[in-house]
Amino acid sequence: METVIVLQPDELLRLPAHSQWECIGGAGWLSQHGLDTTVLCGSRLDIDDPRGALIEAIGGPIRLRHRQEAATPLLSRWLHRAGHAG
Repeated sequence: METVIVLQPDELLRLPAHSQWECIGGAGWLSQHGLDTTVLCGSRLDIDDPRGALIEAIGGPIRLRHRQEAATPLLSRWLHRAGHAG
């Protein structure tokens, strides 16, 4: 199962702690541990802040792909609740 999330500009999403993502399109800002970093296509995101991380699309939609082959049941439930299952 491949999980892809698409965020529109100015849309915020909290990525869960201990998850790994890859930006497969667009650009955004990622905030974790109180630091902001630019996310560009090809960036790999390791969410190691126990509170998770906030991501926001900038300049257009951003597409993120979950980097593990299959999402854990907990992550699958989280994605479904967030409206990004898939």
